[in-house]
Amino acid sequence: MNKVLYFGLVIGAAVAGAAVALYYAKDTERKRADEEIAQMREYYTSKEEKNTHAAKASTTPESKNKKSQEMRDYQKIVKENYEQKHTPDGPTVIAPDEFGENPGYDKLSMTLYADGIVADENDAIVEDMNDCIGFESLAHMGEYEPDILYVKNDRLRVYYEITRDLRQYEEVAGSLPYSPGVT
Repeated sequence: MNKVLYFGLVIGAAVAGAAVALYYAKDTERKRADEEIAQMREYYTSKEEKNTHAAKASTTPESKNKKSQEMRDYQKIVKENYEQKHTPDGPTVIAPDEFGENPGYDKLSMTLYADGIVADENDAIVEDMNDCIGFESLAHMGEYEPDILYVKNDRLRVYYEITRDLRQYEEVAGSLPYSPGVT
C-alpha cells in the first residue's frame, strides 16, 4: 500500500507541476504578445500621422501644380525616349535569348564577310541589306556574343542570325557576281 500511495503522490505532484508550468508559460506569452501588439500599434499610428501630414502638405495648390508639371515633364521624356528606341517596323538588334521568341516569325541565317558583303545561307549576296537587317545593326556585331548578331525585323516577320566570317566573299563563293557598269 505504501508503494501505491507513493506512486499516487508522485503522479499528483507531476500533474500539479505541469499545471503550474502551463499557467506560467501562458501568462508570460500573453504579456509578451500584448507588448508587441502595443509596439506595432504605436509604430503604425505614428506612420499614419506622418502620411496624413505629408498628404495635407501636398494638397496645396502650389504643390499640385508642381506635381502636375513634373508629371508632364516625365511623360515628355518617356515619349521622346520611346520614339528614339522603338522602331516597330524596321530591323532591331535583339539579345540571343529573344531570337525565335515569336513562333510566327521565320528564322534566317546570314554571313558577314570581311569585305563587308552580306550573303544568305546559299552564299547569294543580299541586295536589300538595309531593308532586311539595317546598316546600323552591323555596328552591334559582337555586342552579346562574339562574331554573332541577332536582328528582328517586325515588318518582314523574320529573325536574322548574322555570323561574321573573317574570309573574303570571293574565297568562299569563288568569284563576285557580274555587275554591269562596274569596271
